[in-house]
Amino acid sequence: MAGGHIRNAGLVYVCLLAILMLVGLGSRLVALPMAFTMLVAIATAKWAQLEGGAVDLLTTFLGFEEWSYIVMFLTIALIGAGPVSLDHLIKRRLERPEAPLPRPILQPVTHG
Repeated sequence: MAGGHIRNAGLVYVCLLAILMLVGLGSRLVALPMAFTMLVAIATAKWAQLEGGAVDLLTTFLGFEEWSYIVMFLTIALIGAGPVSLDHLIKRRLERPEAPLPRPILQPVTHG
């Protein structure tokens, strides 16, 4: 029964990382575990093709379409998520100097 809990925890982990990646929060940090997860997923799903009669393990591995996901995650880890991500919006907000308060439209009436 413990195996079911481990699978559920793994599913929650991957879903959480995917949601963070989708909204662009912590993208560089999230991309590395996602790339590693894809590496393990490819090795697990394609193990028969990797060990059974493959001429070259690396060439066979790089021939899978899923390899592009690892490249994508490593690219995001290196260059970041881009201008539409929450990371970018937070960075822009933190770098902006505190804007002065706007002047009131209506000036107070002084009697004097």
